[in-house]
Amino acid sequence: MSKERDRSYPFILCVPEILDMILRYLPARELRTTARVNILWRNISMRILHSRTSWSIYYLADKLITGNEIDTIIENMYTEPRLVIHLSHREIWFTRREPRRRRNEERQLVRSVFNLYSKLPPGCVTLGCTTERIVFQQPIDEFTPDRMLHLKAGHAFMCAPYMPGVKYHHVYLRTPKPPSASNWCAMFDLPADTPVKLVILIALSASRDFIPFIAAGIRETYGNQVVVFAGVGHDRLFIDGLVKRARVVAIFISGERFRACAGILNRGNNADFYTPAHELVEEARLEGFSPKFSLLFTSRFVHKGQAFYSSSQTAFKEGFSNIPMLGFYSYGEYCLTPSDSGITRINEYKRHMRYNSAIYCVCSHRNEAE
Repeated sequence: MSKERDRSYPFILCVPEILDMILRYLPARELRTTARVNILWRNISMRILHSRTSWSIYYLADKLITGNEIDTIIENMYTEPRLVIHLSHREIWFTRREPRRRRNEERQLVRSVFNLYSKLPPGCVTLGCTTERIVFQQPIDEFTPDRMLHLKAGHAFMCAPYMPGVKYHHVYLRTPKPPSASNWCAMFDLPADTPVKLVILIALSASRDFIPFIAAGIRETYGNQVVVFAGVGHDRLFIDGLVKRARVVAIFISGERFRACAGILNRGNNADFYTPAHELVEEARLEGFSPKFSLLFTSRFVHKGQAFYSSSQTAFKEGFSNIPMLGFYSYGEYCLTPSDSGITRINEYKRHMRYNSAIYCVCSHRNEAE
């Protein structure tokens, strides 16, 4: 009996259909290992890995992210991250009068950002910021009601996988305009013919005025189809494991198979935040794209109809859709969409900078089969 089993074992693992069924249960890191067995295993492993285009959100409640925690998360990831947006809660109001406590929190933040970056696969793009409150939603299954969480503790990070035809590029912007001897392409380190679809900007309070100038440069260089989605972080920015205290970080997402649509949820006196969000999700589906993730940048207080101001925690309780969503409490929101075309003067771009608003962005992808 044992001899028959030994003979059938290698034969079973050479049948592509059976091998595909077995390997689909493995996480991304294990698929990278099985891809080294032979050509057949490599082709099947990489096809499975590249077919997983869902975004995931992970949350850690501790102030310090340890290397062991990141190892555990990465070992169980079913997708290999290519982009990570990292948001960290930081409460500075109670530490301004306590220098020792402030220094301790600063060390924990620096170590957490570095530990996360150091454990990610090579070439993974990472950036983020500190925030007063982290907002996220990670659907579990169709039976679990969608619920949005507003947390004042820990770290949340969204991981974007490899998606065919989509590229991620990030840059740290130190000035609102390129030097006189340079141009926007050199400043963004991205060619002008790149099919950019979405640029996510995160600035600090002292640099929030940079956003309209940068948005004008993006439109001038890459065209009116680009969605510029921006928010103002708390007091620190993250990029590739480093903690910055000033300026702006940006993500450029490009590719013909990628689509982004965004809008302001609280226009006029309309107190219905959910209908505009649902319309953005449906707009992507009607055009043949599959929504993969969404972003919400909102202030602590959001204008809500006749009620003047209401807490965003009260306004956003339910989830907008069944796709992962990540966001933070901003100190200024900026949303420039393809419908805002034909503007050429900087004052027209400045008018898109808002306060006490809620902006929402839906990002989608289209496979070849679709």
